[in-house]
Amino acid sequence: MQPRRVSGPGAARRVAAILRADIASGKLAPGGYFPSERDLQQTYAISRDTATRVVADLRHQGLIVVQQGQTSYVRPERDRTNIMPPPGSTVGARMPTPEELDEYGLVDPIFDGIPMLIVTAPDGTETAYPADRYRILQPGSDASPE
Repeated sequence: MQPRRVSGPGAARRVAAILRADIASGKLAPGGYFPSERDLQQTYAISRDTATRVVADLRHQGLIVVQQGQTSYVRPERDRTNIMPPPGSTVGARMPTPEELDEYGLVDPIFDGIPMLIVTAPDGTETAYPADRYRILQPGSDASPE
């Protein structure tokens, strides 16, 4: 098979975009094999450094799981719990604190890059939820809280 040459400035960004689209479309299925850096080099005719940047980018976005010395794979989808914040709450997002990494077991490589959803109730109380495990519903939405 002829390599699909991607070269020049921004090559890592363009290859990562192609792979993100392949993940989103299911061409690279959740839980399935993700190409090695060597495979990426050959498929896209890119340098080793560029392939390393592509893998690091997708890993930090939480799309793939990379374990040293093992096959990388597309991060599997998780079942999500629906939550309905109290009326008047605000919702935001941020990356987890070191304490939240421990509390929610986010130190596992599969969770790299997963943000926290932060619900602030009208009284100022904040509750954090890992974004890969929870879905925030708004009043009037079709889904009901679980």
